[in-house]
Amino acid sequence: MNLTEHGIERVAVVGAGMMGAQIASLIAAHGYQVALTDAITGALPKAERRSVEETLPIVSWTSCPADSRLERNEVVYHVVFLVTRKADMSQEDFVDYWINKHTQLTAQLPGLRAYRCFPMIGQMDGPKPPFHAIAYIAFDDEESCKAALESEEFRTAVADGPNFQSADETYGFFAREYVIV
Repeated sequence: MNLTEHGIERVAVVGAGMMGAQIASLIAAHGYQVALTDAITGALPKAERRSVEETLPIVSWTSCPADSRLERNEVVYHVVFLVTRKADMSQEDFVDYWINKHTQLTAQLPGLRAYRCFPMIGQMDGPKPPFHAIAYIAFDDEESCKAALESEEFRTAVADGPNFQSADETYGFFAREYVIV
């Protein structure tokens, strides 16, 4: 491999997953300066540990400047929903409606930075949970969250709720996220 004949002395590899880290290592092994970057901050320490364990010579580990505030754990203002399905609806029908129809409405909220849905697929030992799914929406700050929750898009999403959820048994609260790993 001779990249210098093309004037290339330094290489940046975007994506610190298994393949990106191996590509970066291969290029570094041929004597080139390599910077490995990834949009997901947590990917770099894993790649770095693999590099050290396998003695792969990467020159630098950098977070991609395009990191979202969410990935860097800087956002955000979260709203978490503990969602309970309608009593006459199966979990399968509940998930189908929620994911394939309702989420398209919520995804239209102005200023929305992230929207994650976690429908229950089983439960651990212990008491039965009083809800069937968790969802969260995230915004840059309290002001954008407030604007979204007062928007026509949010009113439309709320109006759709009775099609799949028990509104009286679904709870929403504001939360701060702490990423541990």
